[in-house]
Amino acid sequence: MIPFYTFQLGYRRSAIRIEAKVKYEIFGSFHDPSFIIKNNIFKVDEGRKFFDLIGYQYPWNFAISENCKSLLEQAEITGWTCYPIIIEDSNLRYFGFQVLGKAGPITNVDEDGDPIHGCTEFNINTWDGSDIFCFENTAMIVCASKVKDIIEKAKITNVEFEDLKNW
Repeated sequence: MIPFYTFQLGYRRSAIRIEAKVKYEIFGSFHDPSFIIKNNIFKVDEGRKFFDLIGYQYPWNFAISENCKSLLEQAEITGWTCYPIIIEDSNLRYFGFQVLGKAGPITNVDEDGDPIHGCTEFNINTWDGSDIFCFENTAMIVCASKVKDIIEKAKITNVEFEDLKNW
C-alpha cells in the first residue's frame, strides 16, 4: 500500500490560536467554510508566536501561512484549497485551509463502528487520488508521502505527521 500520513496542526509552545470575530456553526465549517469566507476576520485568542500553521479555536480547522500556501501551489499538491483571512493587529498573510480530496470510510472498525486506532485502513479504490484528502464522515486530514516530504524539506513549522498504519 502507498504510505499515507495524518496531516495535522502541531502543538508548539506559545503557538497562536485564532478565533473568528463572528460566531459560526463549527461542525459544518470543515467541509463548507462559506460562512467563514464571507466573515473572514479573526483575532488572536491565545499564544504569542506565529508559525506556518496556526489553529482556529476549534480542533479541526487551521490556517496556513503565505509561505506554506506558495509551497503547496508550486509543488502542484492536489486535494486542497484556501481562502484569505484577516488577523486583527497583524500584517501577516494567512489562509484558511480546506480539504477537497476524498476517500471512503475507514474500514477497520470495532463492533460499535468506531475506528480501531493504531492501524487505520481504508479501501484504496475509494480514494480520489488527491495528495491531501479526508475519509468519509471524518475531519481527519491525510496526505500522501510526497506532501510530508515537501513540507519537512521546507521546514514548515507547527505541523505534525503520523504514519497512518500507526494511527
